[in-house]
Amino acid sequence: MSISCSWFASALALAPLLFSCSGESDSAVDPSLIYTVQRTDLVITVREQGEIEAAKNTVVSSAVEGQARLIKLIPQGSVVKAGDKLAELDVSNIEEKRAAQAISVVKADAAREQARKNFAIMEKDLLAAEKTAENRLRIAQLRLEKFVGHRRISVGGARKVLAGTNAEMVAKLRDLMSSEKLEISTAELERSGLIDKVLGLLGQEESLELEMGEMANQILRVIDEISLARADLALAKDTLDHSRNLAKKDYITKNELERDEISYGRQLSRMTLAWNNLKLLIKYTLPENKIVLEQEVENAKLGLESVIATGEARRVREGAELKSTQAEYALAKERLDNWNLQIKNAIIRAPVSGLVVYSARRGRRSRVRLGMDVNESQELIVLPDVSSMVARLMVHEAQIGMVALDQPASIKLDAFPGQSFEGRVSRVSSLPDASSRWSNRDLKVYETTVLLLRDNSDGALRPGMTATIEINVAVLDDVLNIPLLAIKRRGDVSYVFTATPRGPVAVEVELGKNNLTHVEILSGLKEGDRIFLVDPPGARLPVPSPKASHGGAGKAQNDPNSGAGK
Repeated sequence: MSISCSWFASALALAPLLFSCSGESDSAVDPSLIYTVQRTDLVITVREQGEIEAAKNTVVSSAVEGQARLIKLIPQGSVVKAGDKLAELDVSNIEEKRAAQAISVVKADAAREQARKNFAIMEKDLLAAEKTAENRLRIAQLRLEKFVGHRRISVGGARKVLAGTNAEMVAKLRDLMSSEKLEISTAELERSGLIDKVLGLLGQEESLELEMGEMANQILRVIDEISLARADLALAKDTLDHSRNLAKKDYITKNELERDEISYGRQLSRMTLAWNNLKLLIKYTLPENKIVLEQEVENAKLGLESVIATGEARRVREGAELKSTQAEYALAKERLDNWNLQIKNAIIRAPVSGLVVYSARRGRRSRVRLGMDVNESQELIVLPDVSSMVARLMVHEAQIGMVALDQPASIKLDAFPGQSFEGRVSRVSSLPDASSRWSNRDLKVYETTVLLLRDNSDGALRPGMTATIEINVAVLDDVLNIPLLAIKRRGDVSYVFTATPRGPVAVEVELGKNNLTHVEILSGLKEGDRIFLVDPPGARLPVPSPKASHGGAGKAQNDPNSGAGK
């Protein structure tokens, strides 16, 4: 940190003329070069150069993807209103892409619409196929129910042989089988076997309570035929017996007897045929019919399941096709919208009213100019709100620890000599400024912002003005302090030359905080001591002892005279 005190410079220039020898008393020394140590309030400040800018800036950047050439640019310093045109970028290549993309959108929309119609047609086809399969199953179930019988309402929950049920049919068959007036062999009829067959066809015991279906009707029809045949056979037998008695007495002719015998034989054959029909019906015809009907039901169920599964597979396939076309259309539309947005963004307009300032951030190689290639998000123009101003400065890492928010500051502008503006610290960066390290890798400074406590609605303070900012970081009340010019260094140890009757004596001191002109003394001096502000002629600093190199005085905070006295 540099010190500009004219009286210190004069003292240094006059120093060789003021001392004759190292052992001479300080009585011949210019009193202005002797400083008496005293206690005063010490104001600690951080002072740096910077510039002022608007507290709030509206940055206008390029929103065009990739690179685009700047073909129109409003002059810097122009006053614009919100919505005014600031710049224009060349997007002729994007316009060609937009035209091609518009065609792609039309094709994608047509494909999407066709897929939507195909999906609607498919849904109708699947609905019709499912309804057909369901009806086929229902018809098969009705045919099986029609064959076996259907459920009827039970009375009182008791199981009874009700008229018109399968139980009644089985009872009639059982009565028929138990009849002892049969004219044919019991073994041939397989009486118990036929009843078991019928019960097997009915299946569960609950089927006896079903109303009679076609199976029962067919059995009853044959039972009726057997009953009629039995009655006719009985009549024919009675007639034949009577004819035989008459023939013995020669009351009828032989032909008449033969006729009655033939009639009886015919009725017996009819009876046998009826019983045989019953056996064939129960053993073969009815089981075959039931198997066919049950297979129809099973096939109808499998057919319905197949229709549903096939429909689901088709629905997935057609749905995927519809989603694919919808996604392709959405993507094509999104790209078209993006190209339209890029073309719209090529015309850059002012979002707010303000003064046009070309963007020139630190580290940027060139300022904004017409014809330059602009990258996406590159800052082009800044519209500052000059009603409130801030000063930006860079604080060295050795001092940044003392700077904190809301500390008072004093700002002096080259444009307003003799004036000072009040401010306060509004921001302290937590990271070092990267752009400052391009010139010096070892240099670490932190960007700090000081808000000027002045209404600048009149626009007197303008962005870019050079400023000297002095931040009051602390006030040390009633501390021992001396001018920085008196501090000498040898290695890590700080010294001052005290004025004694024996001549100048080097005294080791421990330093505290300092400002631009004075430093706090923690130890080594006391109030009233007299010290030299410049090196006495012939005086030499002692070589510090190893114990003194511990760094107590040598680590004094912010000592700017690290090379003095060597």
